[in-house]
Amino acid sequence: MKQLIIIFLVILCPIKETYSQSTRIDSLNQKLKNVKEDTTKVVLLLRLSDEYNWSYADTAVLYIQQSLALAQKLNYEFGIAWAQGSMATALTTLGNYPQALDYAFKSLILFEKLKDPVYISYAMMTIALCYRNQGDYVNSLKYGRKALNLSQASQLNNMLDLTGMISSIYEKDNQLDSAIKYAMQTYEVNKDWSGVLYVLGSAYAKKRDYYVAMDYYKKAIPIAEQNHVQIDLLDVYNGMSAIYKNLGKVDSAIYYATKAVQQSWARTYPLGLLQATTMLATLFQSVNKTDSALKYLQLTLALKDSLFNQEKTRAVQNLAFSEQIRQQDIIAQQTKYSNRLKMYAVLGIAIALLVISLLLWRNLRHRQRAYVLLQKQKGEIERQRIKVEQTLDELKATQAQLIQREKMASLGELTAGIAHEIQNPLNFVNNFSEVNKELIDELEQEIENGNL
Repeated sequence: MKQLIIIFLVILCPIKETYSQSTRIDSLNQKLKNVKEDTTKVVLLLRLSDEYNWSYADTAVLYIQQSLALAQKLNYEFGIAWAQGSMATALTTLGNYPQALDYAFKSLILFEKLKDPVYISYAMMTIALCYRNQGDYVNSLKYGRKALNLSQASQLNNMLDLTGMISSIYEKDNQLDSAIKYAMQTYEVNKDWSGVLYVLGSAYAKKRDYYVAMDYYKKAIPIAEQNHVQIDLLDVYNGMSAIYKNLGKVDSAIYYATKAVQQSWARTYPLGLLQATTMLATLFQSVNKTDSALKYLQLTLALKDSLFNQEKTRAVQNLAFSEQIRQQDIIAQQTKYSNRLKMYAVLGIAIALLVISLLLWRNLRHRQRAYVLLQKQKGEIERQRIKVEQTLDELKATQAQLIQREKMASLGELTAGIAHEIQNPLNFVNNFSEVNKELIDELEQEIENGNL
């Protein structure tokens, strides 16, 4: 992950480093001698190719081919995608746009399979660069904005690099305010990116603010030389030549355009070389140097044919059409998948509703059964209650009868007691009366007997 981010930064925004290019190349070559045929070697080869990508792109291609072959042998998908992206960048510099675009799309497909937004945005920007260099700014901005939107949505750390690259697309498309806006966002944070300085210089030159433009161009030259970003250097020379031409300083314009053409590595950047030869043909024609003008005009025509011949144009269009079909297929698959998900969701909801309905019906049946049972139990309870009440009434009546009997028994006992108590004095009276009667009878008899 860390290695890829480093390479991503190297590919999209070469910056000032501590060690010189030769030191880095020597170090990488030394490591290659001692490394096994594994993924580490793939990474080292790709890092080595990046050292040449912006100066000697043809040499970079050789290292990329080795890394790609080894990655494919190891079935190292990450390395394959990375190598394809690097190859797309190198071939874009070399002006082989059909193959560059083919590798870029392959890189995007594989990175999408890996499902990492950093890699996907990297691949999209590689496609944007390829479209930019062949003058298709609509598609270039399309993929550049896609990469930036993905970076913003995923909160990636490569937004600054993407804004710098997008600024170059706006500049080529003559959307100068947007170009300056995005370039300044990058420049305020990273003042050692020669490509951004070139964009600012070119944007202000097109606005005819030549003083400011030249200032940015001059700042870009030492940075491009130090970082060996030769394509930026050639672009700056072309930009300075154009400014001097507009100012009427033909000799200075010829000097910088010639300086661009004479660079040993200019052949590996045919698009920049084409701008220089076109400028020289025009300049020499303006000063009536027909031989030199014809010479550079022929070079210009050859370069144009090499870069933009009909066969290449058709190949690029076919690739773009194939990618459009692939994107449509992806959208169709996503739509199909989305519809399937919706269908599954509807089916799931229907099943859930059916299950809920069954549960509710089952619950209702249980409640109905419970209600019937409850009514039966209630009726039984009511019958039991009535029976209990009847039993209770009978018990109360029996109890009342028992109480009455007890009262009568108690009354009988009381009456018997009273009668007994009454009987005793009555018997005494009766006995006393009988005694008195006997005494009277005895008295009368004694009287009759004269015993007074």
